Amino acid sequence: MQRTTLLLVGLLLLLSSPRQSWGQGCSILLTPHFSTYTSVASDNFTITSNVTIQGYASIGPGLGCPMNSATHKGSAYNKLSSTVATNYGTPVCATCYLSASNTEEIGGDPGVLYPFSWSGCAVCSLAGTFWCSSGSSNQTVIDPTPVLTGISPSDWTAGTTQSVTFSGHYFGTNAPTLSFSPGAGIGYTLSSYNDTQIVASVTVASGTPNEDVDVSVTNNGYGGLAFDGGAVGESPTSAPIYATVHAPIAGAPEVTVIGWINGNAPDLQTLPAGNMNLVTQLNNNSVTCAAEVGAWIAGATADVHGPVDQDYANDWLIKYSANPAPPSSIDPKTQLTAGKYRMMNDFGGTGGGFHALGKTPDPCAVKTAILKAIIYWTSDGQPSQYDGASGTSPSGRVYQLAEGRVGMAGQLANQTLNSRTTPWIWSVVKFDSSSNPTYSEHGVFPTYSIYVNGSLVTTIPQIQVSCYSGGNASACFSGKDATFQLTPSQIQ
Repeated sequence: MQRTTLLLVGLLLLLSSPRQSWGQGCSILLTPHFSTYTSVASDNFTITSNVTIQGYASIGPGLGCPMNSATHKGSAYNKLSSTVATNYGTPVCATCYLSASNTEEIGGDPGVLYPFSWSGCAVCSLAGTFWCSSGSSNQTVIDPTPVLTGISPSDWTAGTTQSVTFSGHYFGTNAPTLSFSPGAGIGYTLSSYNDTQIVASVTVASGTPNEDVDVSVTNNGYGGLAFDGGAVGESPTSAPIYATVHAPIAGAPEVTVIGWINGNAPDLQTLPAGNMNLVTQLNNNSVTCAAEVGAWIAGATADVHGPVDQDYANDWLIKYSANPAPPSSIDPKTQLTAGKYRMMNDFGGTGGGFHALGKTPDPCAVKTAILKAIIYWTSDGQPSQYDGASGTSPSGRVYQLAEGRVGMAGQLANQTLNSRTTPWIWSVVKFDSSSNPTYSEHGVFPTYSIYVNGSLVTTIPQIQVSCYSGGNASACFSGKDATFQLTPSQIQ
């Protein structure tokens, strides 16, 4: 009898299918109703994989297995490249619905294959693993749309070839493509390239008109593989930003406009009577001053309690971040390099001209090296979308517009002090068909010194900085907002 029993168990073991399992000394038929779901995807150099098992088992007739005490649980195995883990679900009764899930994430590089292998299994506390589903695949990183953030220099003179640096992200490691619109007369050869920078020799043919040119970069892939935008349809071509082509104007003089803040303007000679805390904090030392101005940048109206305090704070910031007056004669490129201005607009002469925004000097004269570095980094002016625009006005004059405003830190402080956005400053230089210049279109702030062939011909004074206490805030510069701007369509 004992021999027969052993033979029966042996036959059961031999004839079993994957859906039958046994505990020690018993037999039971388990019918699985499980599914394993997997996904793997990439997004901007990150690959994410998921494995999930769900389902239940039904129990058939068996030989003495105590299934009322058995439990089942799911296991989800997920291996993404060298990252691997197995997660187990919560044990449930033998016929109950179970689930287990496992998500892994790694960083990846475009053009590299990353192996993904997986399995989802059901495990019985008596019989062990009685059902599994598994598989494998490879995943690549989706190539993101390139982003073009800067062109230097962005002023190109017709009839010249110059080295131009294009900065941004996701340009690829295969040779990228530069596109220009309008592109007539503009060509290039690549000097060097990587994922964040392209250096090219850009040639603008003689006769190319004054115009704004949309420039975009096309990513042609990584590591010899073509661009792969994936199922989400990432575009291989960046959104454009523009450069400006300037054609030398025959016989035209070189006109240079320097916008600079005059700290000795009449309204800044004697500042309003701000409250004692405000005056002390700003003038005691660089540390207390930086704390006060930093609070304004952070959105706190520290020690500013009314219109007179507003006027004091606005005037003080302008007075102590002023520029030195430019000299009576200049070399425009030397003046550009010196950087002691808020804005420069140079047009005409034998070159193509240029336009530039300066840095805002630190009104607190901070001495700590780290803080000085941060302040210097955040002091760049913000160009408007029309900065550098050129073309022909309705009156038939060829023009160049320079336009910008204080950088983000200054804009935040202005929002705190004056509860409004920051206005723009601008200058337009124009030439008629006889190469005669005009330069009367400019903002009301700051001071504008105008030079012809390097010699000062006129200086336009700035309007009053702040007049909140006088009840006519909009008559002064700090009372205006971002709608105070010149667009190319307004140029006459």
